Amino acid sequence: MAKDTMVGISCSHGRLTLAYMRGGVIKKCVWADIPENVIEHGELISGNLLAALIKETMRANGISAKKAAFVFSSSNIFVRNLIVPKMSEEQIRYNIPFEFRDFIQGELKDFIFDYAWRPPLPDEEDDGTTVKLLAVAMKRSLLGEITAVLKLAGLKLVRAIPDICAFESLLKLLPTDEERMKERCFFDIGNSSSRMLIYKNGRYKLTHMVDMGERRIVQVIADEMNVDMHIAKTYLVQNYEQCGELPACVNCYKDISVEVLKGLNFYEISDMSARLSDVVLCGGGAMIKPLVEMLKKRIMMNVNLMGELFPEKDVSDNISITGVAVGALL
Repeated sequence: MAKDTMVGISCSHGRLTLAYMRGGVIKKCVWADIPENVIEHGELISGNLLAALIKETMRANGISAKKAAFVFSSSNIFVRNLIVPKMSEEQIRYNIPFEFRDFIQGELKDFIFDYAWRPPLPDEEDDGTTVKLLAVAMKRSLLGEITAVLKLAGLKLVRAIPDICAFESLLKLLPTDEERMKERCFFDIGNSSSRMLIYKNGRYKLTHMVDMGERRIVQVIADEMNVDMHIAKTYLVQNYEQCGELPACVNCYKDISVEVLKGLNFYEISDMSARLSDVVLCGGGAMIKPLVEMLKKRIMMNVNLMGELFPEKDVSDNISITGVAVGALL
């Protein structure tokens, strides 16, 4: 096994996603459903079962690596864009925890804090008195749990990043400065909910939640076809008997599109400098063709799938699902 191998791992929306890199090149991207007795509502229930799932998914897909980059969902950590007075790194690290004290529950000592410095943009005035930071807080126990899970799976955690930073890494792949700096929304269509992640100048700006996702569509199919949820999910993936085009499903797609339009309108009203013109669809919901068609039809912007924006990284035709795992490796 080559020493320059690494696997990017994400466990969100009820799916395990893996991206395999060798020699600085993404070679393979795969995913598997996570059973409900492993992770529920974003909380790890069984580390042993998750480790076994990671190990088996790697084995079944011929992935051999010892190092891992893990993507932490922003639903499990705290992320803030900060502007603070210019100070030394030691002073920044001392002060960062206090920037989160109104957001976290429990003692500050139970959390790990980190930050990334944001250099001034070319068109920004810099008087040298302040600095911009992207700061992160996460529970020590969460990091410990994931480190232990990866160890059981035969992996060493060498990089841990928030999912919003994985999207930033992907944006750096775009061919021109104009494309990289463009104001863009990633619509991440998840299981029970979805997220609209806004990026400007290649940097994360804000998140807007949409309280709908794949599960609502699966529930409709289960009700209409009188099957359980697991079978309904399989039917949706395979579009069995064109179940994804049932009138009740179409109504779900319309409801989701309405919520997206509300989010986009609210963003543009709340920020008069907004110039949002591009929406990128990702997450499991981006694999539902009728939903994608509905969103492209109703959102009056440039709407693309993740694979259309990053075709060179869509090595397994599923970067809509595995994109954050890819971003963790870049």
